Amino acid sequence: MLLFSAYSHFGCAEDTPARQNASKLAFALAYPYLCPMKFRTEIELRPYARRIDHTDRLLALGSCFAAEIGQRLADAKFRIAVNPSGVLFNPLSIVRTLRRYRDGRPVAKEELQQADGRWFHYDFHGSLTGESADEALARMNAAVAEGARALREASVVLLTLGTAWVYERTDTGEAVANCHRQPAQRFRRRRLRVGEVVAAIETALADELKDKHVLLSVSPVRHLSDGLAGNAASKAVLRLAAEELAERHARIDYFPAFEILCDDLRDYRFYADD
Repeated sequence: MLLFSAYSHFGCAEDTPARQNASKLAFALAYPYLCPMKFRTEIELRPYARRIDHTDRLLALGSCFAAEIGQRLADAKFRIAVNPSGVLFNPLSIVRTLRRYRDGRPVAKEELQQADGRWFHYDFHGSLTGESADEALARMNAAVAEGARALREASVVLLTLGTAWVYERTDTGEAVANCHRQPAQRFRRRRLRVGEVVAAIETALADELKDKHVLLSVSPVRHLSDGLAGNAASKAVLRLAAEELAERHARIDYFPAFEILCDDLRDYRFYADD
């Protein structure tokens, strides 16, 4: 009926703007039936030799994408700890956090910074700050204790790399997990090289992640503050590093979250409003 309606209006001697608009609408409605369109480039996931089940204990660290996936696993009744210290965007901060969890080393007051009435730490999320040093230390050390336990018990660790851009403190040279809105002159911004990312993760594989299976992914969330070109370069670094790590180490599986979101589910129908 739609097809008949569409064709009945084309070439009509008594064409009017109203009939033309009706024709366009009818043809638009009929078009998917005439020329079926495919809105997805479906990715077939290969079966993994190491499968996760409910007997596993999991630890997820990394970007906000890791937090989203971790929450879904928790909702599915998997035993998982997700970012005890808060979101970690860059690989160096992930490894640094793993090292603290391995040692179970409490945060000392001397490590804290103070600004605008808040006590904070560059390795921890803003939700773990406090109006007093004691308040901040209590929150951070509770997170360290949770992370240490989760790392010790985990059979599988999920790492999601968010960005290759890092902000290094000008006084220590250390990459920070969170700048806490401190003045820009206190940091040096640079993009990690592929070799740096690979080396950082490999040091953790030999130590903090020894005897653990690793599911590695690159976050598909774009960091628009880096610009589209800067974001693309950053994701390319992470993707190449992930590929190299998965090729070198049998204990690492790469999960193509980046490809699924950016290539398969790229249509904005699959996205939230933000």
